[in-house]
Amino acid sequence: VSYDAAALVEPLACCVKVISQRTPIAPGDVVLISGPGPIGLMCACLARLSGARVVVAGTAADADRLKTAKEQGASYTVDVSQENVVELVQELTEGQGADVVADCGGSAGSVNQCLDAVRPLGAYAQVALIDHPIDVNFGRIVYKQLRVQGGISQNWSAWHKTLDLVRTGTVDLTQFVSHRLPLEDWETAFEGAENKVGLKYLLCP
Repeated sequence: VSYDAAALVEPLACCVKVISQRTPIAPGDVVLISGPGPIGLMCACLARLSGARVVVAGTAADADRLKTAKEQGASYTVDVSQENVVELVQELTEGQGADVVADCGGSAGSVNQCLDAVRPLGAYAQVALIDHPIDVNFGRIVYKQLRVQGGISQNWSAWHKTLDLVRTGTVDLTQFVSHRLPLEDWETAFEGAENKVGLKYLLCP
């Protein structure tokens, strides 16, 4: 495992835990990933490995990241400020809705968008960390009889699975590295990350 890839094993392990180990994704499923940050794109990668058609949704501010999602193999990308992602998912599924949705955005809008897009008896994965109350249409969970899975951090089995994925070349973690900067430029790296410029930043001593 290269040093660049090793630096990103931990975030991928978090995604493996919630998406690969705890969320049921079958070949041919339609999976909606809301939020095209590094974690969202890693989740999209894992969903594709499970054989799913992946839709990645973001805002106008995510234009570059949505382009990256498409380059990495997403079946569809949606700028929600320009298109209705729920309508797109309905078209793709003949009115059924997405089999699996994953919120990687962490906002009330993203969460409720996922709840609107998922099909009855579908699966909802909460990947983004939410540390404050938000307004959620909980009736969607009840009436659609959804399976809801939260996920935080990783576990030992996720570490093992992730190292296998990286070591065998099944997942190329370097595709999530957008910037490599010397250690003395740490302020530039933190500023870029906070402003959602690019994906992951590596500080190289």
